[in-house]
Amino acid sequence: MTNKFLLRWIVILFIFIIYYIFFFFFHFIFQLDFSENMSMGGGFTAAQCHAIAKELMADHDNTAITSLVGFSVGVALILLAFKKIR
Repeated sequence: MTNKFLLRWIVILFIFIIYYIFFFFFHFIFQLDFSENMSMGGGFTAAQCHAIAKELMADHDNTAITSLVGFSVGVALILLAFKKIR
């Protein structure tokens, strides 16, 4: 194993770690917001259930956008690392 081989894999692992930290951070924030809504307890009206469902869909969309953008940036950074470390 050469130093370049190890350096490439270290950079790739670092990028993936940063990606997953951001992804789980945003996912946790959305999940925390949902748990605050549900902790109110009691009965929910149909309008409140509809609002909660819309909020969950929006949170899912935000998580999906975060993962797609993060994946795209991660791939670009990995390709840049392979280009710079020859």
